[in-house]
Amino acid sequence: MIKKSIEEKQIDKINKIWYKNQELALLRYNANNPYLQAKNLYNKRGSNGVSRNPLRKIVEKDIDLFTTYFPIILTTPEVASNLFRNRNKYFDIIIFDEASQLRLEDNLPAMMKGKQIIIAGDEHQMPPSSFFTKILDGQIDSEDDLEDDENIFIDDKNNFEAQILNAVSLLDFASLLKFENISLDFHYRSKHPDLIEFSNAAFYNNKLIALPPSHQYNAIQYDNMDGAFIDRINKAEAIKVLEILQNDIHPNKDGSYPSVGIATFNIEQRNYIKKLILEKQQDPKLVKFSNKINKLLENGMFVKNLENIQGDERDIIIISTTYGKDKDGRQSERYGLLNFQKGYKLLNVIVTRAKNKCFVVTSIPEDKILNFRQYLALEKSNNRKAVFMAYLAYAKAVSENNEELKNNVLEALKENTLNKVGPSTFLYAETESPFEDEVYQYLAEYFGVDNLYTQYKFGGFRIDIVYDFKVAGIPKIAIECDGAKYHSSDEAYLHDIHRQKILEGYGFVFHRIWSTDWWRNPEFEFNRLKDFIETYKDEIEKKRLKLEELDFQEEEILFEDNSDEILFDPNEIELNIPSIEKNYIDDLIVEEDEVSITTIIDTTPKVKINSLVTVKYALDEKIVTLKIVALPKDAITKNDIIGIHYTTPIAQQLLEKQVGAVLNIPNTSNSVEILEIE
Repeated sequence: MIKKSIEEKQIDKINKIWYKNQELALLRYNANNPYLQAKNLYNKRGSNGVSRNPLRKIVEKDIDLFTTYFPIILTTPEVASNLFRNRNKYFDIIIFDEASQLRLEDNLPAMMKGKQIIIAGDEHQMPPSSFFTKILDGQIDSEDDLEDDENIFIDDKNNFEAQILNAVSLLDFASLLKFENISLDFHYRSKHPDLIEFSNAAFYNNKLIALPPSHQYNAIQYDNMDGAFIDRINKAEAIKVLEILQNDIHPNKDGSYPSVGIATFNIEQRNYIKKLILEKQQDPKLVKFSNKINKLLENGMFVKNLENIQGDERDIIIISTTYGKDKDGRQSERYGLLNFQKGYKLLNVIVTRAKNKCFVVTSIPEDKILNFRQYLALEKSNNRKAVFMAYLAYAKAVSENNEELKNNVLEALKENTLNKVGPSTFLYAETESPFEDEVYQYLAEYFGVDNLYTQYKFGGFRIDIVYDFKVAGIPKIAIECDGAKYHSSDEAYLHDIHRQKILEGYGFVFHRIWSTDWWRNPEFEFNRLKDFIETYKDEIEKKRLKLEELDFQEEEILFEDNSDEILFDPNEIELNIPSIEKNYIDDLIVEEDEVSITTIIDTTPKVKINSLVTVKYALDEKIVTLKIVALPKDAITKNDIIGIHYTTPIAQQLLEKQVGAVLNIPNTSNSVEILEIE
C-alpha cells in the first residue's frame, strides 16, 4: 500500500510539470503561428474541406511542440529516420532494444538522432537472419538447406575495417566500438530458477542471479513421444501439444487464463499445430475446448517457430522439438538451424521464454539424450546438437526430480565454459559500517543473536540486517541502515525502491533507519525498531494461544517441539509502518506526511485445523473432501471424508489458503483447486 501511494504521488507531480510545459509550448506555438493554430495542426479527425494532417507534417511544422506533448516516443528505427529527418542529435537519449536482431545498416540513421545512445541486447541471443527472405525468394526450401552465415565472414581479427564488415548486428557494432558495457546480472522473467539455470550454466558463466520461487513446484515437464519425423512434421508431438492445452492449462484464481506460447523447431510443425487447433475449434463436440482456446488467444497465445520467438515471453511455454526418427526408424543428426555455429543462440532463446512453466515435448531417442557428455566433449563448446542434447537431459532430470542427472548436466556445461566464476554463494557476511554494527549490537543485547543475520543474501540482493523468526508463515524483517552518503544520489534511492518492491513480493517486511536520525537519538530509533519487531512476536503468541484452545480431546501439547509448524497471515496485523523518507529527488519524492497508510483485514474463510476442504484434482478432475486433523489417530476416511494430519505435505499446502487457490502437490505433477471450505 505504501509503495503504491508513493508512486501515485510521484506520477501526480510529474504530470503537473508535464502539463505546465505543454501549456507554455502551446502558448508559444499559437503566438508564432496565428494562421495555423495547434488545434488545427493536430486535427485528428479532419473537417469539411480540410484533410487530417499526416504525422510527418506535424513534426516538420513544430517538432518542439510535438516532443513536449510526447516526450517519449516508441517507434521503429526506420520510422524514426524518416519522421525526424535532418534532426541529428535532437533527442537526449535514443534506446535500441533487442539490438542483437537489428541490422547495422538499417539503424545507423536512427542512431544519429540522439545525443546519447543506449544499445540493449544479449550477445547470446539470435542475430539478424536472412532465413525468411530466402524462403520467400525460393532460394531454399527449408532450414536444412540454409548455409551457415559464418562462411562469409572475413577472418582477420587485426583488421578493424574487416571486423566492422563482420558486424552483422547493431550489438556487434557497439561491442567493436567499445561502448561502455553494463551487464544486467539479475534475472526477473523466470519465476522458478530451474527455468533459467540451464542457460545460466551453458551460456552466462553462472553470472545470472535468479530469485527463488515463491512456492515449490515442478517448473519443467518433459514428455518423450518417440514420434516419427515424416514430411517435416511430427504428428505425435503435435497431438501431445493439444493434450497439454486441453488438460494441463488451468485458469488462475480470478478466472483468467495464463498466457501461453507454443514453440516449434520448424515452420511445417508450427503450421500443422495451428491446423489441428483450428480443426478442434470447429468441432461442434468440443465446445468447451474451443471456448478455452478462444480465451487463451485473447490472452496472447501464439504458435511460432524458433526463428521468430525472440522478444516474446509467456507464463507457460510448450516446446515441440519436432525432430525424430524417419519412416524407416532411422534418426538423422540434422537439427536444422541448431546445427549452425550460432545455433546455441536459438536454443537459448526458446528455452528461456517461460515465466512460470515449460512443457518440453520431444521425440529424440533417450539413448542419444543421455549421451550428452560425449556430444559436449566432441563439440568442445556448449553449441549445436551437443547443447541441444544436454538441454533435453536437463529437462528430463528436472521433470523427474532427478537431482543427480541434473547436476551432471550442469557440471558438464561448466566444463565447457572458459570462465567459471559465478556469483557469491555466501548466505550472509559481516556488517559494512559502524552504523550497522551499532544497530546490530542494540538488537543483539535485547533479542539475542539467534535470529539475527547481517548482510543477508537473498536472490543476489543483500540486506543489511535480517530478523528471522524461523516460524513458517512469519515474514522475515529486513532492517535497512540507510547512510546519507550512499543514498545521496537519485539512482541509489530509486534502485532501493525497486529492490524493496521485489523483496516484499517474496515475503520480507522492511524497516528503515536513517543514519542521521540514529546518531541524533539512537534510543528513540531503536524503540521504534523494537516495537516493530515485537508487533510480530505478539502475533505469534496470539496464534499459539488460539490453537492451544482447540479441544483435542487428549492431553497432548501440539506445539511442544513443533514451533516451526505455526502458521500465520501477516495481512492480519495492523502496523504503523514507517515510510521511506528521502528529499534528494527534488519535487518527485513524496514527503512522509503525504503518504496514506491503509490496513485491510481479510475476513475470507481460510483453511484451518478441523476444516473440511473440498478440492478438485487437475489431472483427472476428481473432487474429494478432506479434513485437516490435529491427531494422527483421526487421519482416517469416514463417510467419504478423508482425514489428513496437519503435518502432511498436502495439509501444509492447504492451511491458511482460500477458496480458488490452486496448489501444486509436492513431488508430483498434479495440483488441486480449493472449491469449498467449511
